[in-house]
Amino acid sequence: QAVNPGRELGCTNQYGQIYGDRFLLIAKQEKDPGAQITGGRITIADAKTMKLIAQNTLIDPSGNSCDGRAVIGIDYFKAYVSSSNGVWILDLTQNRTVQQIEGTGNDTGSLYSAQCGSMVRVNKYVFVAHQQKGLLVIDTESDRLVNVIDMTSVDNFAGTSGAGIGSVVLAKDGMLYVSAAADTNGYGDALPYLMKVNPVTFETSVIKIPNDMYPPANSW
Repeated sequence: QAVNPGRELGCTNQYGQIYGDRFLLIAKQEKDPGAQITGGRITIADAKTMKLIAQNTLIDPSGNSCDGRAVIGIDYFKAYVSSSNGVWILDLTQNRTVQQIEGTGNDTGSLYSAQCGSMVRVNKYVFVAHQQKGLLVIDTESDRLVNVIDMTSVDNFAGTSGAGIGSVVLAKDGMLYVSAAADTNGYGDALPYLMKVNPVTFETSVIKIPNDMYPPANSW
């Protein structure tokens, strides 16, 4: 606010990534009901000075309901924005979203179902937590969904049915670790398991969390 008088971020600005010389910030919505100033679902600032470069009130250019979740830089020209309705390509030369990646969207008609959340990148792939489908695998060279790793291995291991995904992280051992939710409704009930994913072969294994440890929270 000190270097951007009269400007604000959006409502529940919940994720940011410094990528190159820019700070990419993602908000749920463009304006809090109690705010006097409209910000943006997407805010791009200079990473060193924090001065705003661009703001967009919409993620879906058509104006359909689409709340921001996270962002990940891909190269000088583009980043991916995850949302309540799919993963979108953010053109960093135009500073706006230009396309939803096919197969990542929300076809339930509900704002809080089938959302896309946390994202990590390994080599040319971006792995996206999809509340309903599981772990999406996107090829960043073609901007195409090339695989979906569901939670079947967790269900088989735990003797459950319909496990969901909470989040995905990249660990120091080079593996992906996915937290398990009891279902796909987003309420946050956790299962005491982690799904380990090899980001090269896409093979999975399941790790039981000890009884004296809390599993990761999974609230969306």
